[in-house]
Amino acid sequence: MTNDIFNTLTLDAFRRVFYNTDFNQARTSIGYPPYNIVQHNEADYTIELAVAGFAKEHLDITLEEDNVLHIVGNNISPDESEKTYLIRGLASRGFVKKFTLADSIIVHSTKLENGVLSINLRRVVPESKARKLEIL
Repeated sequence: MTNDIFNTLTLDAFRRVFYNTDFNQARTSIGYPPYNIVQHNEADYTIELAVAGFAKEHLDITLEEDNVLHIVGNNISPDESEKTYLIRGLASRGFVKKFTLADSIIVHSTKLENGVLSINLRRVVPESKARKLEIL
């Protein structure tokens, strides 16, 4: 029973932050790069993308006017003439990831560390506009 309550609360919190996740399948497979969405508390979330091998120069993050977080990783293929691979397990292909954020979510900060791109999000609750009006 406790797990059901936890899962419902977690799913509700997730829905408040993200309307949906949309993938551009023309340039990448659905699972690449893998990512986590971490909830720190009621207001703070982090999207973590595994982008080993990508430098800051290879990544482009934009928040579009319709609140779509657009993350692009440009192809980082090394000069093929210099290396002969016996096994090539590290992906170096480009990717596109899109997350549609709720209107109340802002991108607080971004960081690239140890092959993980972290995008910190914060849910901002607007101040209530309700007030008592005086009758004249």
